[in-house]
Amino acid sequence: MATLAEWVRAGERRVVVRFSDDEIAEGLTGDLDLDRPEFLLRVDSRSGNSREAIVPVASVKRIMLQNDPVGNPIPDDILRKVALHFWDGEVVTGLLREVPHRQRHGMVLELITPEADRAEVLALPYHALKAVFFLRTWDTRPPQLDKSDGRPQWTLPRREAPLIDLLSEIRGLRGLRHRGQISAVEYERRRGQVLNRI
Repeated sequence: MATLAEWVRAGERRVVVRFSDDEIAEGLTGDLDLDRPEFLLRVDSRSGNSREAIVPVASVKRIMLQNDPVGNPIPDDILRKVALHFWDGEVVTGLLREVPHRQRHGMVLELITPEADRAEVLALPYHALKAVFFLRTWDTRPPQLDKSDGRPQWTLPRREAPLIDLLSEIRGLRGLRHRGQISAVEYERRRGQVLNRI
């Protein structure tokens, strides 16, 4: 696996661009540099009409530079739990083994799945990213005082029923729509994705 600095300096590569409106474009780029406000994408779709596109970084939510299985086991002591919070409400969790490579208009990081079986190298424009939170634990709810057996004891909270979690997710989407952070079409699309998990 290349270091993040090597990824930034690498030549032409295949990328998957996810725009802020969730449109996806795949192609080749040789000049992706998050110190510049745009890059050239050579679209390799024979079915579409586009051959090339000048892509403003401001229109992009994230760019996947690589997505591969993790080859060798990674020692737990070098991995850091993170949650990527995007302005549209999406939260992506994973593990980092290197500090993100920061540039003028965004950062490049290697995000490993929580199961440590896949690694994605992502370019994340700052305008789309609210924050990268470094976590102590995946479950952030505080301990609760349990007095059910006669003596007080601190315990971690029980997981809510999965249906309640899904309804909470829909309520959060409704709040995003109400505040104008996502469109009605985006709300319906995401709500449908949540309902499909029931």
